[in-house]
Amino acid sequence: MRLVTTSNAEAKKAWKMLRLMFVCCIQDKFPKVEISEHPFDIEDIYTEDDLRS
Repeated sequence: MRLVTTSNAEAKKAWKMLRLMFVCCIQDKFPKVEISEHPFDIEDIYTEDDLRS
């Protein structure tokens, strides 16, 4: 699972919470699934053009 994050503080908090939930609760049930963060150097994604940058 690849999660795209932005520099937005709420996005960073959400990533940390998701990672913790994955490690404590999901990884045991799905050991072949890996999770990784892929940060974008933008404040947030507002438009389709933001996805292209």
